[in-house]
Amino acid sequence: MKHRILLLAGTTEGRRLAEFFNEIKVETFVSVATEYGEELVEEGEYLTINMGRLDIEKMTDFCEKNSINTIVDSTHPYAVIVSENARLVSEKLNMKYIRVVRNKCRFFEKAKYVDSVEEAIEYLDTTEGNILLTTGSKDLSKFATISDVSRLYPRILAVADTIVEAENLGIKKANIICMQGPFSKEINVAMIRQLNIKYLVTKNSGKSGGYRDKVEAAIDEGVVPVIIKRPVDEGYDINEVMMMFGHEKTKEEIRKQVSIIGIGPGNTENLTIKAKKLIGEADVIIGARRMVRGHSGEKYISHKPSEIADYIDKSDKKKFAVLMSGDVNFFSGAKKLYFMIKDEYDTELVPGISSLVYFSSKIGVELSGSKMISIHGKDVNLVSCVRRNENVFAITDKTIVQKLEELREYFDDLELCLAQSLSYDDEAIVSGSIDEVLEFLKDNIKLLAVLYIHNPNSYRDYQIGIEDSEFIRGKAPMTKSEVRAVTMGALRLSPKSKVIDCGSGTGSVSIEMALSAYEGRVRAVDRNAECGHLIKENMKKFKVENIDFVESDILDYLESSDEVYTHAFIGGSGGKLDKILDILIARNEKVRVVINCITLETLSQANNYVKDRGIDASISQISFSRSKKIASYNMMMGENPIYIISFGG
Repeated sequence: MKHRILLLAGTTEGRRLAEFFNEIKVETFVSVATEYGEELVEEGEYLTINMGRLDIEKMTDFCEKNSINTIVDSTHPYAVIVSENARLVSEKLNMKYIRVVRNKCRFFEKAKYVDSVEEAIEYLDTTEGNILLTTGSKDLSKFATISDVSRLYPRILAVADTIVEAENLGIKKANIICMQGPFSKEINVAMIRQLNIKYLVTKNSGKSGGYRDKVEAAIDEGVVPVIIKRPVDEGYDINEVMMMFGHEKTKEEIRKQVSIIGIGPGNTENLTIKAKKLIGEADVIIGARRMVRGHSGEKYISHKPSEIADYIDKSDKKKFAVLMSGDVNFFSGAKKLYFMIKDEYDTELVPGISSLVYFSSKIGVELSGSKMISIHGKDVNLVSCVRRNENVFAITDKTIVQKLEELREYFDDLELCLAQSLSYDDEAIVSGSIDEVLEFLKDNIKLLAVLYIHNPNSYRDYQIGIEDSEFIRGKAPMTKSEVRAVTMGALRLSPKSKVIDCGSGTGSVSIEMALSAYEGRVRAVDRNAECGHLIKENMKKFKVENIDFVESDILDYLESSDEVYTHAFIGGSGGKLDKILDILIARNEKVRVVINCITLETLSQANNYVKDRGIDASISQISFSRSKKIASYNMMMGENPIYIISFGG
């Protein structure tokens, strides 16, 4: 079939395809929306330039009059209406439709990703500082609705109508930047510095649109990139489209292949057959020095995902083997790198033997039913984890001695097994008590090790409302077990909650919160130093390490701290309830708050607070009695009534 193509251009890919179709002598009608777009496409013997926007009716007429049999759509990724029109016309006229798509660029951790222009505006309105708009003129009228338009510095094409539109939207002439891109990273950096930019707005338009140079320039300069996600699009990249028309794929056009490989404990003997094959075929082997040792070929030494991604991007090589310790799906840095680059290259995760799997087979303990954690560079509540689990396997780091000394404060009956340099010639495995393992580590500590902990007296069944007699008590007031049970139910804690106990007293509520939020953290605040001593004693008794006590007035503490909490319990406010609540809610509008009121004054203050602010709160009153033995009789003795107010979450 002899092709007669309607090429919807206006992008770098469109210009390249126009040149390609002219070279292979295919009759092509190039459609551009503006005079500026027309100037960017050179005339050719087999090219006819058509300037002007084509709606469905105009596109249909054009295709019929010019006997078009193929539409190649290389419009901008965000030109969704034009693409939809082209699809409808091709279906109506029974023509072939080819969508040209750009490869997505890598994920940037320090960027703010949004789904739409509207969401970007909503976010920017919560910020301060100058904004560099690199999204073109199409959405300028939307961005001009921001509360302070003087913050906007739009970078647009030098087209008279566009400049006039920007001025009519209230944007200062001095803020309008008229330039044709794409722009290098250096030019973007220069603009950011010159204009004192704090936020850069861009669309994920792909490498050919200069997207990556913009984002990297912003991140390097401490500017927040606000990235509008690309609409979901399916199609072919430019090289695949050229091949459809007989173009041979050159070496330069082959997508880079990246294999992220789990190498097991480390010794090359433990590599899988597939891992060995991919490493052998790689142009470059990447990884930490320990990982790449024993492999021949070109190497790049790094364990940082961002450095590895930058190296792959700038390299002219095509096949890369990135080596990660253990298994890529088990406490590995592999996932971070994978999500950075998966849309840009042909990326594969290749599993390996986890060090914990290898270790468990060495010591003959089953992994199934065991708790597996990593404390390598992570803040883990190890005491709570050991309290709740009979068998714990942990990947450790240089803090291993500190962690074991902490365990020793809470347990005296643990059985441990520690392994270092697994699979290597200097592999060492030692078993014994905490003291025995610590003695071994005095002269043998290494950066990476794995640890097995057996707790014969583990327990995880915790019932709210612990008996008062279970607590070590002093003179400080304590919330009774019946009230604690209702309070804990009202708090609705999750394992990872971050909680503050305002006016903690003896800390009975703090202890119960720590038992519930066993992967989270509890901040107990009280002016009485004795409360801190009692809490620490009860922490050891109940084996919870996730409570931090602060001796302070609660309002003074909140005003001097910037911590954000998911939950707050207020058992004592010192008459400053309004200010306490204002701070907690300002930092997290969804914070779950429970207030226990003993006095009518506190009840009135709390009730007025929620009423004045239109907060939908639940108010409960608890009255209960306890029996007291008098001679041969049991007399019921009434306790003070408690009012519980809860809201949020």
